[in-house]
Parts: sequence; C-alpha cells; structure tokens
Amino acid sequence: MKTEELKEDAKKYNFSALPLIEGNNTPDAAVGDIVIFTEPFFEGSYPNSRFSHKDKEMCLIVKDSYGAKRAQHTFTLCILDSEGSTRSKGENFRKKARNIYGSDGYCLFPLASQEAREEKHQRGAEADANKRAIWNEEGKSYTVDEFGRAHRDRNSKYHNSFEQEESVFEEEIDY
Repeated sequence: MKTEELKEDAKKYNFSALPLIEGNNTPDAAVGDIVIFTEPFFEGSYPNSRFSHKDKEMCLIVKDSYGAKRAQHTFTLCILDSEGSTRSKGENFRKKARNIYGSDGYCLFPLASQEAREEKHQRGAEADANKRAIWNEEGKSYTVDEFGRAHRDRNSKYHNSFEQEESVFEEEIDY
C-alpha cells in the first residue's frame, strides 16, 4: 500500500475506536500497523530542563528502514491521535524502534500483512549481516545471541572477529 492509502485507511482509528482491535505488546511492528506509546516531555533547556508530562501518541507506521552501517531499525510515523503531544495530527516524524518498543504504554495493533512482516524480517537479517561484515573489516569482535543477532563484544581488549592470536597474550620476556 502507498503512504497516502495507508493514511486514508487509518483515519477511522482514534483512541476510542481501538478497543475494537485486539492489541499486544510484541516488538514486531511493520508498515501498516498502528502503535501507541508514551514519551516524556521536558520543559526548559539542558541542563536545567524539568519533566513536565508524558505525551501519549497513536501512530500509523508509514515506513521503516534499517541503517546501513549499524542496522538500527527506524520508523517513519504519522500521528493519528495524541494526548498532550506537541505534534499535530497528520504530522510525520521518525523514531528508533528500540525507543518505541521500550516506552511505557507501548501497544501494537497489528494491521499489516504477514508478507509485510516477513519482508521486514528479511531486510533486518540482511542489515545485520552487513553490520557483521563491517565489524569484521574494522576488526571488532561480536557475539551472536539465540535469535541470530550480532552484539558487540565490548569486554575484549584484543579482538579479532574469528581468531585471536595467542601471541598477543603471550609476550616473551627476557630476564
């Protein structure tokens, strides 16, 4: 679906209409889904800013992408409804997926097709493989979790992705 078609289709949803759709909190949002999340709002400028309130936003996921170098998942969102937000209805903005999934009050209303989810997972796997290749070129080590995702090994002083040369650890000392 094109962006304008998604927005037209999503206009029928607002906070009061959402109980008609079953929501969940799984971190698997895709283009065409509706998400609700909260984020803190601060007044003043750094370092003297003060917490003011929490914005609650209901958004349509219009687009998603993975960063070329570090494979960070980013959403382009369109505001459908909000409470306390400084953003206006229909406004588009970008937000990292990790910040949406980790927010208080996160709820996913899955309207996207299974094909869209599978395509997103495929792009994510390709981005992760690219990230591993970049880390190998940079000589950085990483571990792979149970889901097959790569994570930097920040505890290793001497790291090479596949092999560690023992000579790095064993210095010959002449007495």
